[in-house]
Amino acid sequence: MEKIWLKNYPFDVPAEIGPVSETSLADLLENTVTEYADCPAFINMSEIMTYRKLEERSRAFAAYLHYLQKMA
Repeated sequence: MEKIWLKNYPFDVPAEIGPVSETSLADLLENTVTEYADCPAFINMSEIMTYRKLEERSRAFAAYLHYLQKMA
């Protein structure tokens, strides 16, 4: 099958990627946060959220949800 969409990829985007070493999505996310901690994860209305801040806020939100579940 011809992959006609490949011609629209930017020059620095590979057509294929190799297997990842992580065994779970959680491992992949943790390694990404560690490797790119101070890089932008999101930019919205000129506000930048780094991977480090995303991790901190995600953990805080998960703790809040866990607290709510225990209170129910």
